[in-house]
Amino acid sequence: MVWSRGYPGGACFGEAPEITGPPPGDGALDLTDSQWEFVAPLLPAYRRRKDGRGRPRQDLREVLNGTLWILRTGAQWADLPDRYPPYQTCHRYFQEWSRNGTLKRILH
Repeated sequence: MVWSRGYPGGACFGEAPEITGPPPGDGALDLTDSQWEFVAPLLPAYRRRKDGRGRPRQDLREVLNGTLWILRTGAQWADLPDRYPPYQTCHRYFQEWSRNGTLKRILH
């Protein structure tokens, strides 16, 4: 048996599979309408400030699509494609949804 880099055959998990399908970020992996209908009720309701101040809310479907793109690809937040809301917005929602259990409800 030949060992290289500490793994038999030099690979950790065998040969890498060939990646096929649409390139990431072209929208082909975004939620379908039926998936969105299932997921939308699981998202927390928007609470508007009494004084009406604050930033305008983003489309939560696009925010979730951007978040799921990051989780699928393993890319850094700053590499989020321009077709999604700003990465800072998606990351802020990701943090909020992680803390309050929303992501767990959606993904399980």
